[in-house]
Amino acid sequence: MKLTDSHCRAPNSTGKREKRFDGRGLYLDVMPGGAKQWRLAYRYDGRSLVLSIGPYPKVSLAAARLARSLALDKLAAGQNPGAKAEAPKRAPDAGRTFEAVAEDWLTVQAPGWGEAHAKRTTARVRSNLIRPLGRMPVRSLTAQDCLSAIRPIEARGALDIARRAYQSLCAILDFAVAAGEADVNPAGSIGKALKARPRVRHHPMILGREVPELFERLCAYEGEPETVLAIRAILHTGLRTTELRLGQWSEIESDRWRIPEARMKVPSEHLVPLTPGLRRILRAAKALHPTSSWIFPGPRGKPISENTMIYALYRMGYKDKLTVDGLRRTFSTILNETGLFEPDWIEKQLAHEERNKVRAAYNSAEYWEHRVKMMTWWSGYLRRAEVGKLL
Repeated sequence: MKLTDSHCRAPNSTGKREKRFDGRGLYLDVMPGGAKQWRLAYRYDGRSLVLSIGPYPKVSLAAARLARSLALDKLAAGQNPGAKAEAPKRAPDAGRTFEAVAEDWLTVQAPGWGEAHAKRTTARVRSNLIRPLGRMPVRSLTAQDCLSAIRPIEARGALDIARRAYQSLCAILDFAVAAGEADVNPAGSIGKALKARPRVRHHPMILGREVPELFERLCAYEGEPETVLAIRAILHTGLRTTELRLGQWSEIESDRWRIPEARMKVPSEHLVPLTPGLRRILRAAKALHPTSSWIFPGPRGKPISENTMIYALYRMGYKDKLTVDGLRRTFSTILNETGLFEPDWIEKQLAHEERNKVRAAYNSAEYWEHRVKMMTWWSGYLRRAEVGKLL
């Protein structure tokens, strides 16, 4: 299994030196005293060699993976990635500019992004980062230089854009460190100096002890049965409203619901396990409208409208107490509080876009076996809540 940030942060509990492997030769070398060093094991000219990449957390997981990719590219070209580079024929303080490194980063990362995300990120980097920092040698950047690029964005009130620009700046400078273009990431120290974003108002949700009452209200609801089934499906899957209400039977496979990328917020299709509870819902939906291509059709042969489910919750007495997106928060909260499942599995099931992680491609089946077990447990939990056997 690939490493996660939580795996990297975990202390050494064995009292012995341990290696935490990420794949393709990359591993985190954890010493008994707690020091952690990224290393890459590889073979060159018939010899087994180890390349030291740098200490964790100074070199992040994303930066270590970039360094691995660059080293493996050198190996593929017949070069030893561990060989010391020849002294550059330039002044000691010379170096590539921030603009050159930032454009390289965009070129490497863009293929793994959706088209819209790539356009937004490229525009944000060029407008907010390359414009003030572009001509400066990336190796000479200081924390003050980085902060001075973010402050004008904050000054115009665009605090969310400021945070996103800061995240891109950190990723670019991690890339520079991994590529040997810089010694440190000076942006890493300015996060606490940024202005806080206004508190986000979360969608109202219910707690685990309130789930049985929700099922009682769903059973007593006198509206369209398709609406009740759709709300149950949201609770069983953790899907967003649009992801679910536009679902078609052609997307249902033997063991999964394959939702196409065009309907997702993340740049990838999304796979949902067909648990026992979800299968019961789908059978009931098919029985209601056996000839419809939509799983949850509304009037006139179209899918149920965007507001159908939220208005139904209002009529059940949940106005200002629960929303459809709030059901996703309930799903996440209960699963996280059990302590049985990795947060990464839950986030993947919710199809949350990963931030501050560099990926060359997005794998829709990531953690699939773990998610199948987790969602089967969740299906059983909801069944117990509905029949009054939830302890």
